[in-house]
Amino acid sequence: MKHIILPTDFSENALNACKYALKLLEKERCTFHIVNCYVPLESYHSIYSATLDMGTSDNINALNSQKGLQEFLNILKDIQNRPWHFFKTISSPRLLNNEIKRLINDTKSELVIMGTKGASGLKEVFMGSTTVNVIKSVKSCPILAIPENFDFKAPMEIGFATDLYRFYSQSELQLVLELAKTFKSTIRIVNVTEEKAPLLNIQKFNLRSIQKYFGDIPNYLHIVSTENSVSKALESFAKKLDIHLLALLNCPKGYLEKIKTEPILRKVAFHTKIPLLIIPELGMSNSTKSNNWVSATSI
Repeated sequence: MKHIILPTDFSENALNACKYALKLLEKERCTFHIVNCYVPLESYHSIYSATLDMGTSDNINALNSQKGLQEFLNILKDIQNRPWHFFKTISSPRLLNNEIKRLINDTKSELVIMGTKGASGLKEVFMGSTTVNVIKSVKSCPILAIPENFDFKAPMEIGFATDLYRFYSQSELQLVLELAKTFKSTIRIVNVTEEKAPLLNIQKFNLRSIQKYFGDIPNYLHIVSTENSVSKALESFAKKLDIHLLALLNCPKGYLEKIKTEPILRKVAFHTKIPLLIIPELGMSNSTKSNNWVSATSI
């Protein structure tokens, strides 16, 4: 039984991310933990604004959260209701980051799936402030960020972005590996570099280790130019090869950190057009946690 966390602010974007989750895990036995945190947000755009009482007291906020969760759940069940899918709703006054960390600890959840825009409505900021805050805060569980209005596509082409200077443990790549097995995907290992040059010995060693984990899963190395921006290079690569999901490790000096700090993001931006799988830095620990992921064909 997998445990998956689905944060929602009742926006259309949150609903779309949950729809993606249901389709991605359609054949998997799962418990989906749908969580709404009713602390004040910078702006609030609810698809249920006509039916919710937007009172300000804690009691009214709690009731509105609970009512919104029930309506949200009903919509999800109308979209797809599998007997091996179970749902729990959580209404919490905590900050979303703290509630997600609590749920990961209490339920041993293996994945957080959320939208990349949410209620903030920001169009020129990478992913959206809520998602970025969760990524910065949650360090023990993968996060799958779904772009606004993205229609589900089976991840037949998975991109894995790495500079190959770091050794990866199998536990860190387990989710990528299992998704590839489930969907019979090809994995594209993409190395973004300022100058195309032969790999150094340490890069060759790390590449061999990664390819050993992938086993007989088709995988290829692609070396691409930065184009003055890691984000633009990855965006161009994803478009050219029709990548359906891009995985990055969340670690210091990694590609994700470079993307988040690039000034260009607040101008023309790396608008995430495909799902991003943010992998936590686990090292050699937690080697068995992700092994609960099994092929969908086992159901």
